Amino acid sequence: MLNGVVARRSKARKKPSLGVPREIILLTGAKEWPYTVAADDGSGVCGKVPLPCDALPEDVQERVFTPLAELTRAWHGIDIDVTWSPLTQDSWVGRITRGDGTPPVEGGPA
Repeated sequence: MLNGVVARRSKARKKPSLGVPREIILLTGAKEWPYTVAADDGSGVCGKVPLPCDALPEDVQERVFTPLAELTRAWHGIDIDVTWSPLTQDSWVGRITRGDGTPPVEGGPA
């Protein structure tokens, strides 16, 4: 209390734990599809899509990208797009571009 008035603490906004995504690596698994996301600030995140190995790669790619795009819009206020290409017979890379077509900054902090 300050002079009989209850003071409210201001809530500081937390910095997002993931920078703007720049690349997604997607692998085929036996029971799940593991993926890794690399961001422009050097951070990253890994996960698995619980779909069988005979699922269409396009379906799995959409399941990875859609929530990532929503988080990027919410955390950073930008839209992103992805272009997928095969790395090997059972892996793909998704190159991320911003909604205006420019790529995110390459590499992490110096």
